[in-house]
Amino acid sequence: TQVMVYSEDEVNRKSAVTIFKRLFSFFSPPLLHYLYKYLLWRVSHSGIIGFLITTLKDKIHQSLTETTSEYQLYFSGPSLHTLLKRIINITTNHASQLHNELDSILSTINLLRYLLLRDSKHTNITHVWYLIPKIRNYCSKLGNLAIEAIALSRKDLEISSKNTARVKNSTELQMD
Repeated sequence: TQVMVYSEDEVNRKSAVTIFKRLFSFFSPPLLHYLYKYLLWRVSHSGIIGFLITTLKDKIHQSLTETTSEYQLYFSGPSLHTLLKRIINITTNHASQLHNELDSILSTINLLRYLLLRDSKHTNITHVWYLIPKIRNYCSKLGNLAIEAIALSRKDLEISSKNTARVKNSTELQMD
């Protein structure tokens, strides 16, 4: 994962992403579930977490469409429930750092939207409906952080425009 994120060489980064994607095709569903569980707890880079959530969504879709597959055992019900609890967790409490988590936040929202639309409340195969209180809490925290981030951006913009006005005024005074 370090090469995917930090390599200065674009070819190396793209190759690392391709290899990382292929990695998921080599594992059986039980090992794949363990790999997701491990990586979601260990990885801290938002882009990689977002990528993991997106690939997890594909596995969940596979488990919902192939009802006889082994994927259904590991990517629905209680097994998926443990992964979802980890995913719907904002790791920052500072609005100024919200942009650092953008990839994982967008992937999480996309996954939750998919699950809530795809899995009805009556069947609840994925167990997503049991997490509604945690999802509400996640959305509430996210909303509060977004409001704070907007307020910080406005303050920064006001300070920036005041500084620009001062520089402009001092330049005009010097020219006179």
